[in-house]
Amino acid sequence: MKRVAIAGAGMTTFGEHFDKGIKELLPMAVSEALASVDKGIERSDLQAAWFGELATTDGFPSGVLADSCGLLDIPITHIENACATGNDALRNAFFAVSSGHVDVAIVVGADKVRDTSARSTFWDWMAMTRDMA
Repeated sequence: MKRVAIAGAGMTTFGEHFDKGIKELLPMAVSEALASVDKGIERSDLQAAWFGELATTDGFPSGVLADSCGLLDIPITHIENACATGNDALRNAFFAVSSGHVDVAIVVGADKVRDTSARSTFWDWMAMTRDMA
């Protein structure tokens, strides 16, 4: 098994971005993550992406990431697993790199939570992660 390292990280400023959607927030986070890599990295160096998002807000998640971040020529896998979404996205990218399937991958996580009232947000999200049958 090949050794794996997390070479960079980025995020949007923490806050209530009522004026922005996922399509505006994703490029901000991805650009910051790429800029944080000490030895430099270009989008063209990326060979695969994993995108963790629980609530689809602006369309098909993998397509939104590809289109908004210029990642049109790599496979993008959408991961959705309630509270374990981020962990699963990172784990799957780790497996792809450690197995030698890809050399460079990016993991992105995003959710736009506060477009509903603060009072109901928690219960709205709890309802999405439970079996309703």
